[in-house]
Amino acid sequence: MTNDNFAKKQLKKESFPTIPNYKIEAEIGRGGMGIVYLGYHEFLKRKAAIKIINDTSSQNENQVQRFLQEASIVAQWKHENIALVYDMGKNQKGDYYFAMEYLSGQTLEDFISQKTLTTKKSVGIICDVLKALDYVHNYDPVIIHRDIKPANIMIDENNCVKLMDFGLAKIEDVGSFTSDSVTLGSPYYMSLEQALSSKTVDARTDIYSAGVVLYEMLTGSVPFKGDSLTSTLLLIARGEFQKPREIDPQIPVELERICLKAISLDIEGRYQTTKEMLEDLQKFTIPPLETAIVRKSRVPIDEESVIEMKSIPQTQIKERPDPEVIKYITKRAVDLSLPPVDLSLPPIDKNIWDICWRKTYFNFTADIWTRLPYQKQIEYAQKYQEWYAKKYNIAVVKKENEHSVPIVFRLIPPGKFWMGSSKREYRHCDDEILHKVLISEYFWIGEIPVTQEQWKSIMIYNPSQFKNEKAAVEKISWNDCKKYFKALDNKFRLPTEAQWEYACRGGTTTPFNLGNDIKSSKINYNGHYPYKHSETQEYREQTIVVKSLQNKNSWGCYDFHGSVWEWCSSWYGEYPQKEIINPEGPASGSKRVLRGGCWDSVAESCRSAKRISSHPDSASSIDGFRIVLNREMNYSIIGDD
Repeated sequence: MTNDNFAKKQLKKESFPTIPNYKIEAEIGRGGMGIVYLGYHEFLKRKAAIKIINDTSSQNENQVQRFLQEASIVAQWKHENIALVYDMGKNQKGDYYFAMEYLSGQTLEDFISQKTLTTKKSVGIICDVLKALDYVHNYDPVIIHRDIKPANIMIDENNCVKLMDFGLAKIEDVGSFTSDSVTLGSPYYMSLEQALSSKTVDARTDIYSAGVVLYEMLTGSVPFKGDSLTSTLLLIARGEFQKPREIDPQIPVELERICLKAISLDIEGRYQTTKEMLEDLQKFTIPPLETAIVRKSRVPIDEESVIEMKSIPQTQIKERPDPEVIKYITKRAVDLSLPPVDLSLPPIDKNIWDICWRKTYFNFTADIWTRLPYQKQIEYAQKYQEWYAKKYNIAVVKKENEHSVPIVFRLIPPGKFWMGSSKREYRHCDDEILHKVLISEYFWIGEIPVTQEQWKSIMIYNPSQFKNEKAAVEKISWNDCKKYFKALDNKFRLPTEAQWEYACRGGTTTPFNLGNDIKSSKINYNGHYPYKHSETQEYREQTIVVKSLQNKNSWGCYDFHGSVWEWCSSWYGEYPQKEIINPEGPASGSKRVLRGGCWDSVAESCRSAKRISSHPDSASSIDGFRIVLNREMNYSIIGDD
């Protein structure tokens, strides 16, 4: 049942279990329910893989029933691509066991890791798997495997493919020995419908899993891979993944089509039977040059979700799942089934829209977007904000009227952006590691930094060095911000560092949200030290009235650059070198982040990517803050259960 590459644990003879007629020679594997031993039948003179239920599982009636079900099901079958069961029973100790055909070879998982699979070999393997599935799907009663994955596919010494491990199999019209609340299967290969309910699936869930196996053989990685069940299913629910040919252009177009149809998130759009998929694969002719091409393993998608950074085409494929899937996975009231809107007229250039709009957010990292002139980025980002507000019936501008001096907020629609800066950016700093960040939900951020009159209306006193009620409040520590929020019943908070940069950029990929340079006529900074080789400009030496300079960004916010350094909620720390979702920053630290530069900063310190940090108790005439409206949102990193 298993392969010779397992490290055989040579235990003392008396530690092996006793099985009638068998001499146990070694332990060769362990699984969730049992231990597998290499045994030798003393009368039939043949090896067998003997699976014995472990002590923990033997105490669980459902586990026992699943163990016996696997043996009783497989024992009835005779198919060249399914490992045979010889016999089953109980030993003197009362342990259940069954003896299976011993297969000397390697699992498909081993073959994939060794990077030795050609296109022809991959097609042949998946065809044999489909033949086995077609056999069990048409058996009476119908059997659904529910755990198709490379570790359960063996290629023996004669290159015969064997499907194994029917411990999670479901018998149609009988069901499985599992409660509705339990999700069975391997997350990377599991269909969404199986994640929702293992009991209600049909043969198409096995087809999906077989499609994922084919995808992995062709590309070296699975389409969705998180570090937990929750994170993986969240990735699947978002439905975003690379087409095989985007990973490896040498993959034949027709083979890609077959693979994508098999892993369609839409059950009705998937192959309806294994026979249909098998027929398409058998009709498929591998181009001569393809037969000898060995598939190279790609870097696995691994996120917090998340995704190791690599240069890849930006075009991605995405399908929209039932919103109930999202609710099920996150166990929160995250509702993506918002009011439908006519999308026949995209708000920007159709080619750009079709690539960048990902059904629930806008992808500002797509190559087609980053190549746009910054003026177009600003124009299109503004139209996206307006479109998103209309689509979901959300206000672009929101006013908080509980203050004697109201605070105006601007809508920040969801999107994926490049956080940090390229090493090519003038005055790039080492702590600005460029990485993708997805802000998955909209939020409202202050149109301007909090002013002295807004602070004073709540806190009574004015700590600022430069007294001007219409200017940004300064000499504010991070802990002072907490006191301000507490006085307002925590209806507001500081933005995370990622939210701050995303809101500041407003879709731009240039050093500043107004382009490649800044001028004192638009930004209040130390103009004696301009960016790159610009001419010396005005240095005001103090704060000034907010919104008095024409520096509104694409989403309607002012004074992100210069004015005052703005506190963020995040601890200062090194950026990850991978894509993350809604990051809050390090879990702990000694200093908090400030962003944006100030009235005394040189131009390079006002860049969108520039970071500094300070102790939470520190306060000076260059430190202020901007606030975010506190609403129920999911700020967890993918993989956080």
